[in-house]
Amino acid sequence: AARFAFSRAYHSLQLVPAYSRVFACSPALADRIRQALKDYAPAYAADHRAHALDGLMSNLRRGSSGITHFAGTPFCAAYAHHEGRPCWGPLRRSETEARADHDLMQQALEANTLSAVLHTLRVDMQPAGFAPHAAANPALAAQPQADDLFD
Repeated sequence: AARFAFSRAYHSLQLVPAYSRVFACSPALADRIRQALKDYAPAYAADHRAHALDGLMSNLRRGSSGITHFAGTPFCAAYAHHEGRPCWGPLRRSETEARADHDLMQQALEANTLSAVLHTLRVDMQPAGFAPHAAANPALAAQPQADDLFD
């Protein structure tokens, strides 16, 4: 388990200097990470199980920054990092649609409205007639507000 964790960390660290702008990584830190990767390359090469992650890494590198393609599916999704965590847009069938989502999410990050934009993107993806709020759905409004299981 420790070897697999090492391999995952090794692969993940490869992304940081490659996408330093996305991760807000300084050039000095990117250089330190590249050096650490060189230092640990022999240990990684010795672990033949680690190469199972190569397919995952090639999938992560496919496409462009801010878009993730889901292996074995026609779907992709935009993401943006906000306060150290990834925020995901809805699944899309084309990278063009996901790129539009990503551009919108980046604008929302700058305007500090990412939560509202993500909510709007997700509501827009709901089937016609879907009402997520009790006020818009009389059947939900008629339900008791307390949880009957624990009251």
